[in-house]
Amino acid sequence: MIFKERNLIMEQIGIIMLLNKDQVITQVVQVKLGVKMVE
Repeated sequence: MIFKERNLIMEQIGIIMLLNKDQVITQVVQVKLGVKMVE
């Protein structure tokens, strides 16, 4: 039972990390697009 709960917590952390990664990627893309627009 404890093992099952730990797995759920790990899944939630993984989902949060995936969401954060998507946000970081979009920010990097926006910065690159901004640099291109300035040039």
